[in-house]
Amino acid sequence: MSLPQKNILIVGLGLIGGSLARDIKSISPQTKVWAFDKSAAAITYASQQGWVDAKAKESDFKSMDLIVLATPVSCLIEQLPWVAGLVSSKTLVMDVGSTKKMVVKEAAKAFPQGNFVGSHPMAGSEKSSVKAAVPNLFQDKTCLVVPARTSKKIMIQKTMQFWKALGAKCLTVPAVDHDATVAAVSHLPHLIAFSLMHSVGHQFPLSMIKKVSGRSFKSYTRIAGSDPKMWMDIFLDNKKEVAKQFRTFEKEFQKLASWIESDNDKKIFDYIETSQNLWNKT
Repeated sequence: MSLPQKNILIVGLGLIGGSLARDIKSISPQTKVWAFDKSAAAITYASQQGWVDAKAKESDFKSMDLIVLATPVSCLIEQLPWVAGLVSSKTLVMDVGSTKKMVVKEAAKAFPQGNFVGSHPMAGSEKSSVKAAVPNLFQDKTCLVVPARTSKKIMIQKTMQFWKALGAKCLTVPAVDHDATVAAVSHLPHLIAFSLMHSVGHQFPLSMIKKVSGRSFKSYTRIAGSDPKMWMDIFLDNKKEVAKQFRTFEKEFQKLASWIESDNDKKIFDYIETSQNLWNKT
């Protein structure tokens, strides 16, 4: 499925931005992909790979059919009024940030004409640079589409068409539901992984951990290798929901720990069995 857009600009060439550029050129070679990034090396690399056709200047923004903001949340919130002042009302602007409540609130102010739509593809890895870009990153993944209060219906439709062309399955959700859900299924696991690495890494020599840890430890803590700036931004921007999910988790953790300490084998078995059944259904 080729894309109808002739000119697409990606602001921020990290893992998501780089993978977007790569997939756009793969499915729609005739589309011209532009890039805007503070790192000249990132643009050079993506250009050498054939994913980016040109480096964009501010004066180029107005001629774009689609602009994707693929920068950390704190950056993209600051970028919204800047981009709004450079584009035509016909240009669809979307983001790919991991939190949405503040993004769509500020976007409604910056884009009263309704050409901004929030989106969050549930795809990625612990790696963050353009060199980590992979093909078909969005294939069969869910993309959460989160309209701003002012988003026009036609712009929402174009956003969904774009992600479907990349192989994603779209789900439209309000910003408040988005932030609550991803706090549970994405932000909390990262918080636990970071904490677990501190807990284990400060008790034992890293050389010993490397020798004795099995696949479960390495696979579970994989996301502890994620970008610090990006996750600091996510935690702070969604702190109320993250804190709520951590308190819920803490209660469950304490329950299981207390049964282990009191040798309550029945409670332990039932708890693990229930967890197993829940996992099998997800």
